[in-house]
Amino acid sequence: MRATKAIFLALTILLLSQCSSEEQPNGFMGQAWGTSLEDVRQDVNLVFIDQDQFMHTSTFESDIDEWQGIKLETCIFSFFDDQLYSVSMVAMGESSREELLSQLKTNFGEGSPRGSNSHTWLSFGSMANLYYNDSMNATFADVMSPIYSAKIQNRILETAMNSNGVEDF
Repeated sequence: MRATKAIFLALTILLLSQCSSEEQPNGFMGQAWGTSLEDVRQDVNLVFIDQDQFMHTSTFESDIDEWQGIKLETCIFSFFDDQLYSVSMVAMGESSREELLSQLKTNFGEGSPRGSNSHTWLSFGSMANLYYNDSMNATFADVMSPIYSAKIQNRILETAMNSNGVEDF
């Protein structure tokens, strides 16, 4: 069964990678998904925040305070097994919300509104989520690799199954 699971994951990753196109970004802020932590550090000043041993992820705050002319409060880079899989941004104020929404639409297309405070984009190269919190007057935007998201979910499943003594499913 392990071989079946590995083949399924490999075929999923292959399918997703083959469906990428020039129009669909395969990374963010000039960094391709899967770029090593060491290589990202050559371009971006990163300060360690946290590491999750269970998920094999680590997060770093960057000194990036602006993206596409939009002032950012925070910009966080996340890595899975030391490979870039996500960039998260926080911007304050209603105008930043509109600016981030507009810029993400420029990068990823129209996407799908999810109520009045949320918007989602999904492509084979990247996926993105934008959420506006009224009470904080803050906009949160996450851009991530769907391939690495699948790898993380698979790692979580494997770890959970192994910790419960389940070898196959």
